Amino acid sequence: MKNIKQEITEEGFLIRQHFYTDQFIDEIIRELDASTTLQYNKQEVAGSNLVRSIPFIKDLAHSQPLISLIKQVLGNHAYPLNAFVLDKTQENNWGLDWHQDLKIAVKQKIETPGYDNWTSECGIPHAIPPQEILEKRLSARIHLDDCFMENGAMLITPQSHKSGILSDHSAVEKMAGNRSAYCEMKKGGLMLFTPLLLHKSPYSTSTKSRRILQIDYVGTSLTNGLEWYS
Repeated sequence: MKNIKQEITEEGFLIRQHFYTDQFIDEIIRELDASTTLQYNKQEVAGSNLVRSIPFIKDLAHSQPLISLIKQVLGNHAYPLNAFVLDKTQENNWGLDWHQDLKIAVKQKIETPGYDNWTSECGIPHAIPPQEILEKRLSARIHLDDCFMENGAMLITPQSHKSGILSDHSAVEKMAGNRSAYCEMKKGGLMLFTPLLLHKSPYSTSTKSRRILQIDYVGTSLTNGLEWYS
């Protein structure tokens, strides 16, 4: 049986159904609801960080069952950078075409070789870093609801991360068309994936909630005085 790091290295993602019990997921929902985080507005996601604002989520991000998996992939210095909720509702239904999660947020813009495509999002400097930085990031998705095709389950292209940063749109479309799969998840399921994995988020065609708590981890520092924004 492959270990966690082998799965991520070879496929770009890992899925563990029923990682958390329904009872524990309900506890997460209660904590998020108490902070009004579940009153979802996609425009507010970019500036949110639940690791910083909700002690329960900070404890969850550092909890042994989860952080032990992360450290197997990123190393013992890995830590949670941020966390946010993603949902698709009738009022805030949305979709994203095939993409990689290439941009990182930093505390201050410092022109540095290898860091390109600088933008400001919600007043926070963002850039695309060198590939080796992206390879030391990992996202964990905790599914708060059943997530199927009809309510916006994520599409992925397994092993696409091995091609590195894909800047050509035609190359992205060709690779995505070769082999894609829906990541249908049950409530309590956990998905880990590298930001270099090609993925797509279709629109929901259902009225069912598709709430996901995503926690992003890093296992490296930045160069030239740049610092992760958290």
